[in-house]
Amino acid sequence: MKILRVSVVVTMLSLLALSTGFSGVAWAQPGGASDDRFHLHVPPIQYVQPGADFSFVAYLDSMAGTLGPAVNVQSWGFGLCLDATLLEPLAIEYGATLSAIVSGGTTQTFYASWAVPGEGFFSAGIIDLSGMHSLPPTVNAELELMTCRAIGPGPYTASLDFCATIGVPPVSIIVVMAGGQGVLPEYTGGQVVVSSDPVFRRGDCDGDGSVSLADPVHLLEELFVQPSGNLPCAVACDADDNDTLNLVDAVVSLVALFGSPGVPLPGPACGPEQTPGALGCSVFASCP
Repeated sequence: MKILRVSVVVTMLSLLALSTGFSGVAWAQPGGASDDRFHLHVPPIQYVQPGADFSFVAYLDSMAGTLGPAVNVQSWGFGLCLDATLLEPLAIEYGATLSAIVSGGTTQTFYASWAVPGEGFFSAGIIDLSGMHSLPPTVNAELELMTCRAIGPGPYTASLDFCATIGVPPVSIIVVMAGGQGVLPEYTGGQVVVSSDPVFRRGDCDGDGSVSLADPVHLLEELFVQPSGNLPCAVACDADDNDTLNLVDAVVSLVALFGSPGVPLPGPACGPEQTPGALGCSVFASCP
């Protein structure tokens, strides 16, 4: 990946637009209301151990909205601001969707990104300089994979906020539709909870990274067939969150798998115990 200085990104994008037929592209920050056909977002909440490196994806949704039908995306730009006292930006690279486009070899992609110390990240790019290819309407298109480090002992909560303040001039929050019109997308940031408390996924009794029929079976075997007295993350098996393991937990797990409601938090994503009790969790390898 070729790294470009932040202060020249917008200028280069404008020159590229002029030289490749995108003379109608407006790279300045769009004004007015956001266009609900486009939505930039990151995971709403992540749980991280103090001092740990962690990665997350910036996604783009494009679909029909109140302003019209779904349209293809030709290019994008955004910044993601961090609290430099809590999170250190380390690296940024293609997300899976962009990686697939670039590795296909059919496009002339322009792409620039940067992990900016003390500020956060920016990303800007054009899918295809020839204008022949673009990103079709989709949900959860993976634009960028970003890596940070949690600073300090915790516990604390840090924000991941989309912004248009990184760089000189700042990189805009923008989506450019096929045809050259730039609009302000909707965007939703996220939070990072940094704590030394163990994280797990309730209902994932066997700790294999997914909640399935194998989990209540694992619990029933432990309770009635071949008790070992050794569940590395017993609280993950406590499906009804009453701090006791029994037949009811297996039943609740089955109901959650094939009906409703689901099990209490944390789940389906990894997280810390919301109601600490006697059951513990010393090892849960499938959660970071």
